[in-house]
Amino acid sequence: SHKQYYAELKSAGLGGLDINLWLDYFTQTMNEAQDLAQAQVDFVINKARFYERFGDRLNDRQARVIQRVFKEGVKGFEGGLSTRNYETIAQCPNRTAARDLAALRDVGALTTEGEGRATRYTLALAKPDKSPVGRISPGRR
Repeated sequence: SHKQYYAELKSAGLGGLDINLWLDYFTQTMNEAQDLAQAQVDFVINKARFYERFGDRLNDRQARVIQRVFKEGVKGFEGGLSTRNYETIAQCPNRTAARDLAALRDVGALTTEGEGRATRYTLALAKPDKSPVGRISPGRR
């Protein structure tokens, strides 16, 4: 935030000629921005790959629900997708929702967690690479 930026800049100026704290703050902020940008790029690529792999297998209801899940972005669908969420988004009966979700799971488009009413579905997307390539290292003190 702007306030934090200026507070860090001010505190670095009060410390005399030692700017290590400012450099640490700056590199941390740059690394966080890099991580956010990388997550966004990974998400867009995974979305394209998902539709490339499964797009022609989706019925109208499934396509509408998948589009809604992707609309949530990188953070994903809060609490995961449930049969009840599916019913609401697709405007279909419970049995149809359960059948559609099972079909998506069976082709590998969704993964599941939990059982029964606690079952949650998430998009089967590739996990991002967490290697710290190109990261800035904080200065030494």
